[in-house]
Amino acid sequence: MKTKAPNVNQINDYLAELNAGLTEFAKQLIMPESGIYRLQSASAEKTREGRIITAVNSSRQSALKMWGRVLDPNSKGNYKNEDGFEAVLGAYWDVQKVENGYTLKNVYTGLYAAPKSGEATVTQSETPYVFSVTFAKTPGCFNFVIKADDAVSKKIYVNAESDNLVLWNAAEGQDNSAFKFLPAADGLKKALNNEEGFRVYIQAKVPQIVTLPVNAEFDAANSGAEFYTVLGQDAEFNIQLKKAESSSLVKHTY
Repeated sequence: MKTKAPNVNQINDYLAELNAGLTEFAKQLIMPESGIYRLQSASAEKTREGRIITAVNSSRQSALKMWGRVLDPNSKGNYKNEDGFEAVLGAYWDVQKVENGYTLKNVYTGLYAAPKSGEATVTQSETPYVFSVTFAKTPGCFNFVIKADDAVSKKIYVNAESDNLVLWNAAEGQDNSAFKFLPAADGLKKALNNEEGFRVYIQAKVPQIVTLPVNAEFDAANSGAEFYTVLGQDAEFNIQLKKAESSSLVKHTY
């Protein structure tokens, strides 16, 4: 039996019906509840898939990162999860469901994910920012959407296109704007376990003051790092430090 191909108008009608059905389906979605999550790229691109939205410092200018996946040295052209990434505190987010969307507070920095003013990137802010969360037309996947008034060139969708978390003007299914909410309360608890220890990123060859109310350790012989105690400020408001006496594997609580 011969069938007649649909014309353009019929195709458009079919597409309109499909989109209407998807819209109705999205209304019935079980949306993520408030809690601790890791926010993972669900992109179909292997260079992007599986990466986690990560804060590596408390900068209000630098973009958030898409980290947690590295090239597999044993499988050319393929990627694997970065060893020990479960212990990276900056990859955990306190997600709160609020009116009109969600806020994303980083566990490590205490700052909120937010679009950077005047740029198509996502950075951090002291002020909570509410993202709309919509169905990404792929099971279990969602889009993070910023307000149109905050967008540059209509780029409203959070996107994992590069190592930096950026914004884009389209979201089509399982592309770089698709993300998954991975429940992570147990993972965070393990990362904060005194025996396991967690990881934070320190920039090489740049003096930095890291104040954390936890034990910290490093191999002094191999890292070249040193511990100091903060004594206070002098009359000219310069910070005064005292070098820790131990020069081997040291462990101090600050």
